[in-house]
Amino acid sequence: MSEYEDVMETLRTTSRTFFIPIFHLPPGLQEAVASAYLCMRAIDEIEDHAKLGKHAKIRQLRSISQLLQAQSDVDTFTHNEFAAAFSSEQDKLPSVTLRLAEWACFAPKSIAPRKRCGFYRLVTLRHLGMVRWRAAQPLTCASLWARSASC
Repeated sequence: MSEYEDVMETLRTTSRTFFIPIFHLPPGLQEAVASAYLCMRAIDEIEDHAKLGKHAKIRQLRSISQLLQAQSDVDTFTHNEFAAAFSSEQDKLPSVTLRLAEWACFAPKSIAPRKRCGFYRLVTLRHLGMVRWRAAQPLTCASLWARSASC
C-alpha cells in the first residue's frame, strides 16, 4: 500500500464524514487537508481519552507541541522522538495518535515547515490551546492573535 493509500484508508476509517469531501479535493490541497485533519484528530484523541488523566493529557500535549515546534522540514522530521513521547501511553492511545508524525509529514513540503506560519506552527497552536484549556488557563482571542501575528 502506498503512503497516499494508507493515509486515505486511515482517513476513511477514522472519519467517513470528512473522508468523502477530502477525497474529492484537487491534488496538493487533498494532502494538506488530510494531513491537517489527521493531526487534529490525533490531538483530539488524547484530549478526549477516557483513561488518561488530566496530567497525562497535559504532559502528552506539551510534549507533542515542543516536538512540532522543533521541526523545520519533512526530510529531517524526528519520528523517533515522537515515538518516544508516546511510549508511556502507547498501550492506551489509538493508532491515529501514535502515527501523528506520519500525518505531519504527509503535508506537502511547501506548507509543512514551521517557518512563515507553516503547517507545523498551526498544529502547534492547536496543541497549546488544548494544553491551556486542559490546565484551566484560558486562551483568549488576543493571545492567539499575538502568537499567529508574529509569523
